[in-house]
Amino acid sequence: MCWGFSCGDGWCTLIDALCAEIRRHASETNTSAPVVQQVKEKFGSLRYYVAGGDDWIHDLIWFSDYLSGVICEECGAPGYLAADADWYRTRCVAHGGKAPPVVRIAEPRAFVMPPIAAPGWRHLAQALEACVENDIQRNGLDPVVVDRVMEGDDTLLFASHGGGDRVAAWIQLLSMYSLRVDSITGKPRDEVPA
Repeated sequence: MCWGFSCGDGWCTLIDALCAEIRRHASETNTSAPVVQQVKEKFGSLRYYVAGGDDWIHDLIWFSDYLSGVICEECGAPGYLAADADWYRTRCVAHGGKAPPVVRIAEPRAFVMPPIAAPGWRHLAQALEACVENDIQRNGLDPVVVDRVMEGDDTLLFASHGGGDRVAAWIQLLSMYSLRVDSITGKPRDEVPA
């Protein structure tokens, strides 16, 4: 990559989770791993451009771009994507961002996420909920049901059905990322649990 990484350090944990999941998927499915072309910030969110990869990998990349809109680019804490003097940025309050608004999905809802107890993971679950709801309403995604959410000390897991591989990829990335962030603060951990 001639330009290397052109984004803040706050997204490094998300990029690490994305790369780990791409490697895991490529290894388990005997798929060629894509070649990374460019990693940058654009319009306040992550852009991760690759050559190659299958639909699962591209679904992971798409969701990582979306998730970056709720993660501070500076420190990795929960953040909010907003325009600031004609420039889009995703920042937490400590880095000059605004507190995220309470997002209400219009009724009737096609998808409802069970409540998440850990405050550091709520923004991640809300991002998943918004993506699934949008894809059901606008793109004809098969219905998705999250039967239960398992919040352990180290990770957020979902038992779900429906939605096909696209939603399965999103849930897998969200679980991989939750391993790397504190369940209370939402900030990246110093070490990933074994």
